[in-house]
Amino acid sequence: MAPSLAAFGRWLALMLLAGLTLAAQAQTTATATAAVVNGFVVVYTVTAGGSGYTEPPVVTVLGGGGTGATAVALVANGVVTQINPVAAGSGYTSPPEVVISAPPVEPTVLALQMIPLLTIHGLPGDTNKIEMANSLGAGAVWVPLATVVLTSTVLEWYDRISPPGSHGFYRAVLLGPGPRPTPGLRFVWLPAGHFVMGSPTNEVDRDVIELTFWR
Repeated sequence: MAPSLAAFGRWLALMLLAGLTLAAQAQTTATATAAVVNGFVVVYTVTAGGSGYTEPPVVTVLGGGGTGATAVALVANGVVTQINPVAAGSGYTSPPEVVISAPPVEPTVLALQMIPLLTIHGLPGDTNKIEMANSLGAGAVWVPLATVVLTSTVLEWYDRISPPGSHGFYRAVLLGPGPRPTPGLRFVWLPAGHFVMGSPTNEVDRDVIELTFWR
């Protein structure tokens, strides 16, 4: 049971890709056309409202053989909804080009949070209580975080409960076993001889009854 750096790397890459994709799609430039009557620019039609406008963009009238036409844009919910004439200008022999400035470029902001990933191995149906402690040893206080049930032989659990930046040790306590193999399938043949029983003296949380001796 340990945090998986590979899984976290995959998660981070997907988050960065999704954030950059959304940022690239969030802003588009509006477009419009103008109509001329008797040499004057009298009406503007928005053909695409664009997106991402936080304030009215600058509208520039170019070409068409005349001069002096000006207009202002109206924005609602980040979209250019209307362009109103301010000055009709004069001398226009054809519809001029209407250039609308692009929406302001907002910096891409990425939020990164380090979330531990625990991998629990067991049998489908096993119920485990995930606990966390700030230290190891006889005085350790294990705080329950969640109770999970394995749906397969491997379960991945992200600690989204502990505050960001928390440090500690994790363990999974088996509360209730799922379906187990019959005892006959769990026996293995051991040839006659000796074996070592107990635990090494430097093992964490070792109890005095866990002596090491030969059998």
